[in-house]
Amino acid sequence: MVTGKRPDPRDYRHFTTLQPEKSYAQKQIDEFNKKYPSTEMTKVQSSDGTGENAEWQKEKLKISSSYTVAPAYNKGAYQVVPKNEVKHIGK
Repeated sequence: MVTGKRPDPRDYRHFTTLQPEKSYAQKQIDEFNKKYPSTEMTKVQSSDGTGENAEWQKEKLKISSSYTVAPAYNKGAYQVVPKNEVKHIGK
């Protein structure tokens, strides 16, 4: 029989110190993420055009301006259509 007092269940500090043990799968994921870290998105994509890929961003914008996206006729998927073929969508 334990004679100590139980922690107050309303005291959040008691629960923040308890960390559940990680599962085998979560340990494998953490190990993989350490070995192969992700690229920071702020370095790759810059909306103001001053990133390390600013030239590529401008080129992509130029290329994509000549296309539009439209739903395929009687289908659920979308298709990329050149701007000069928009009049044929759905026919």
